[in-house]
Formats: sequence, structure tokens, C-alpha cells
Amino acid sequence: MIVDDKCNLIKDSLKIDYSCSSNINYLYNDDFKNGTYIICNPGIYVICDNIEFEPNKFNNCKPTPDQRESGVYSHNDFTFGFFACIHIKCSHVKLDLNGHTISMSRFFRICQRFASIVSIGMHPFLSGQGPGKVFMDKVDFIREVCIMGHSDMKTIGCIDNSVHQCIRANKCKGISLCNLHLSNFEVAGIHLAGCSEIFIDTVKIYKSSNDVISIGRYSQLQFITEILINLSLKYSDDFEFETHLGKYKLSSIIKENKEYLDEVMDSVKLNKEYNGIFKKELTVPEGIMYGCIITSPGVAIGPLKTNTPTEYISQNIFINDLEIFDMESLPETICAFETKCDMKEITKIKSLSGCPCSSLSNINSEWMKLNDGSGGIMQPIHCCDEFGQWKHDALSTSQFMCGYLTQLDESNREFTRNTVSSCILQEEWVKNGGILNDIILKHSDVLRYSTANIDLMAHIIKKDVGLIIQQSRNILIHNCKINGIKNLQEFGGCSGLCISGCETIFLDHDFSKKINEISSSFNNDYELINNKDMNTVNYFNNCIEHVEQKNLEDIKETKFIVPVIIHTKKNKPILPKRKLNGKNIQDAVNKLEGVN
Repeated sequence: MIVDDKCNLIKDSLKIDYSCSSNINYLYNDDFKNGTYIICNPGIYVICDNIEFEPNKFNNCKPTPDQRESGVYSHNDFTFGFFACIHIKCSHVKLDLNGHTISMSRFFRICQRFASIVSIGMHPFLSGQGPGKVFMDKVDFIREVCIMGHSDMKTIGCIDNSVHQCIRANKCKGISLCNLHLSNFEVAGIHLAGCSEIFIDTVKIYKSSNDVISIGRYSQLQFITEILINLSLKYSDDFEFETHLGKYKLSSIIKENKEYLDEVMDSVKLNKEYNGIFKKELTVPEGIMYGCIITSPGVAIGPLKTNTPTEYISQNIFINDLEIFDMESLPETICAFETKCDMKEITKIKSLSGCPCSSLSNINSEWMKLNDGSGGIMQPIHCCDEFGQWKHDALSTSQFMCGYLTQLDESNREFTRNTVSSCILQEEWVKNGGILNDIILKHSDVLRYSTANIDLMAHIIKKDVGLIIQQSRNILIHNCKINGIKNLQEFGGCSGLCISGCETIFLDHDFSKKINEISSSFNNDYELINNKDMNTVNYFNNCIEHVEQKNLEDIKETKFIVPVIIHTKKNKPILPKRKLNGKNIQDAVNKLEGVN
């Protein structure tokens, strides 16, 4: 078969002959004991041990002050700690797992709530995204990176137990992933953003993590405590934050936060059960999950990208023998505060946080969600007592302290980034002890509740998806099997395969038969949305058929917010289980099916 022949040719070209290769680097456990192994020079890197990543355990797996001062782990890229076990930031690299496994320890995963096992790119984020003040918009692509299970292109190598993604890449031209098993991740097996010339062959992505110990608010408290520690270097230990319950010292808030955090980390370190305020009852991920996501540049936190771009960055994608199975999550949606800002203020927030005005995708309208600078959303439920007055809560108090310090001195945005705070809540609710609902009603023109479908970090809750490809061109997917994708949320959704805003796609003629057990309130075996030139191929009779699909324009008359998918095995459209325009969803279903 021509696809198999093509795969074999590519894999033969990737094989390593060590007898005639130069610049070979052999990596052992000791190479990871002090932190992220950063690859800055082209060459071949061979894993010679099973690696369990747990650097600087004495310092709760964080960079030490000496490491930060040396510049190796700068505050830009490593703002919140070691974001990867291996960071590839140069071109022409082959990473040979040599049949071994790279994983994160349980202790590292509770200490560092944002990290991938392998990260590819000059920086972990594009400009204006993520926690650090990083500018990546004009950085050249990383070129020609290969991660293989073994140099023989037969033996499997494993990447296991990731707190975020197993493999994450930003802006890479020429990325090959071969003979790999990726498992026990909390967000995604593979995340490729703005990448081209992609080759994925003989890869299994399976078993999302079932060992998530703490709820998301624990991660938020970690992130904001780092921000407050940086701010404390600027203010005296006696600096106070005034509330109607009394004054809170910055140093006391940091101390309390550390006690809560240490309680969780000590339980893992000592292998004891944790029963504190951040305990997670169901230990599956509480955010949206992807087996493999390939998308245009940037993070994948916004809505589904359904428009075809004027210029394709992500293109020339060849996927063969990919299996994705056994993924399960329970996404948590929240209620948040929103405040109305004029565009002048929005521009100021962007510029003072060091971000170009075009780059902050989450600040693009007049109504903005209150957040704490690390991206964490402020939730009314945790800091409102039974009478509607503000009450102390470690995270919420930290968030309001962060907002107060931003209002006090705009130069603090060096640390607080694009914090969005409310002077009204700060003064009338926190300081003067007013009743929250009365304040919201009084200032409804500039302050409101938001029940948008978002999580704790303002990520839009979409769907769990096995394989999702957005805004990409020239795609061939052969022998892709997806099985057992489960979203446990009451109104949650999931799909086996989702391709949207793409151009020139080729799928096996029987691709839908290889997608099974997609389970949620709203599930689709596959979604094909607003693509150009969608085709299926029958390799046995050399037949190519064009696929007719409904585009976004065809469904506007339904006026449903989510989802827009047409294809299911039962041949029925899937609609959101919520009230729309004052009518129950069943009324909408009956109308669509012609039932009175």
C-alpha cells in the first residue's frame, strides 16, 4: 500500500547509525536531578535510564535562588518552575528514548501544576500568553526535531505521568514522533501549535490520569503565591491590606498560603492521605482533555477554531497508525465576576503587562473577567458568607491583594501581568462589608456575574476530543483508531475526531468505523466543520470520494451556541442540554424532528 511504503521511507530516513554519527549525548538520571534538561545544540540525545523527574526535592521541586540568578532558569520561561523535563530549543535534534520511559514523580506533579514532559520551542508560550513576560512572535521556527522510541524504529519508548501534556511544541517545522506510548496525562498526549511537516507514526495515546490529588484552586493558590512572593520583595513585612474584617499583612497572607500548600505536598511526600480543603474526591482531570491536538499557533484555551485562515501555519500533516483510547475527565465550570472596561483601559492593561495589544486573546471585549494575573478566575462562591458579605479565604484574599497592589502601582504589572480587578468590589465589598447582590445591582452597568462555560483559568470548556485538528492544511490520516473517550460532566460533550477550519484532508473511507465508545451527555463520533476539500480514500480500489459536509453558514438558522456537529452513528444532530431562548432543549429537539 502506498501509505505504508511512504511511512517506511520516512522512518528509514530517521534511523540513527551510531557508528557514523557525531555529537551524541547520553542522558542519565543525574542529568535531570537539578531541573529541566535544556537542549541548546543540534545533535542526538539518547536516554540511558528510566527517568523519573523530581529535581530539587528539598526545594519542593522549584528552581533555587542561585539557579534563577545564574540565568539558566530565568523568571521569564520558568516563572512558575520547571515547565518541562526536557526543553528542546534548537533545530536538528533527535531524541532517542532508547526503549526507556520518561515520567514525572507524584511529588513533582503536586508541586508543579504546569509542566510537559517534552517541550519544543524557543519559549513555552507565545508573546502575551502564559505567565512569563516572553516575546516569541518574531522568533524563528525550530526545525527538524524527531522523538523516537528507539533508533531501530521498532522498539517502543514511553512518556508517562504528565501533569499537563506528554509532548508540547510551539512553532516547529519538521517534527516526527515515532514508536511512542504516551499515557497518564492530565491535559493532552500531544499538543502541536503552529507546526508544519508533521509525521506521527506508530503512536499510542491512552489512559488519562486517574491520580489527580487536588482540585484546581490548589493550582491557583500555587501560582498567585509566587506572584505575591515577588511583590513582597518590593514592600515591607508590615504592608497591610484593609478589609471590613480587619487588616491582612502581605507577609501573613504568604505564610498562610504556604501552610496550605505544604499540607498537600507533605501528604504526598510522606505517602499519607490528604483530607484538607483542596482534596479532590474524584481523581480524574477537571479540565477538557485531548488525546492529540494540532492547531494554529498559540494556546488551545479559546473556542473551537472553525474559520479557515488566510494563511496556514500548521500544514503538511501525515498521521499513520495512531491509537487513542481510555480518556476520562470531569470538567468543572464556574461562576465568575465580570467588569466593564473601556478600550482605553484595556489597551493600558495590555501595554503595562508587557504585551502587544494584538496578542492577548482573552482581553478583546468591553466585559472582562476578574482575574489574578496568573490567569486564575475570582469566584464569588468561595469568598461570600451566608449574608452576602466578603469573607476571608486564602485564595480569594490573595487575589484581591493582587488586584489592590495593581491598583496601587501600575508598575506592579511586571509581576501581576494582565490582572483585571474591580475598585468597586475592593472598596464597597471587601473594605466596607457591603452586600454583594446589592453592589452588583447598584453597579450593573459595569459589574456583573458571569456563568460562561469556562474553567478556573478562563479556558473555554469545549469537549474532550481524541484527535482534534484546527486551521491546518494538507492532512492525511491513515489507520487512526479512537476508543473510549468519556466526559463525566452533566452537560459535557466529547468527540472521537474533530477537524475544523482545515483544507485538503484525506481520511480512510472506513474511518468512522474505527471510532467507538464516545460517551457523554452530548457526544459525536466525529465532527467535520467548515473544511475545504474533504475526501475519503479507499486504498484497495484506489478510489477517492469527496465528502459533503455542512458548514457553519448552513446551520446559522438554528441559533444554537454549541455544538455544530452533524455526524453521529444514529444520524441525529447533537444539541446542548440547556435552556435556550427560554425553551427547554427538548422543545428544540422536537421542533427539529418535526414533533408537535
